[in-house]
Amino acid sequence: MNERNLAIIKMKKALKRGAKLSAHTYECVVWKYEEKTESIYLNVSCPLTDISLDAIYECKVMGVKQEIIMTGRVVERYICESGNVIKIHIQTGFYKNSIK
Repeated sequence: MNERNLAIIKMKKALKRGAKLSAHTYECVVWKYEEKTESIYLNVSCPLTDISLDAIYECKVMGVKQEIIMTGRVVERYICESGNVIKIHIQTGFYKNSIK
């Protein structure tokens, strides 16, 4: 997985009681990946409050020849010099799908 790859995230499960599952998808750009902590950092263009901390998200990272699919929970949201950033702790993944 390379920095600057396009990623798409979508809520798969709302964890908070009474919370509704969002149908929105968000386009992101991979900022960095930390293998040691199994975390991926994504730049998002939406307001950070649009991304719930109480949900499980599916993340598809688009590569040249394949897409990588993982699921995880957003554990941090912040603004830095790179823009709006979310950190997803990966719970399951990396499933690879060939792109033809």
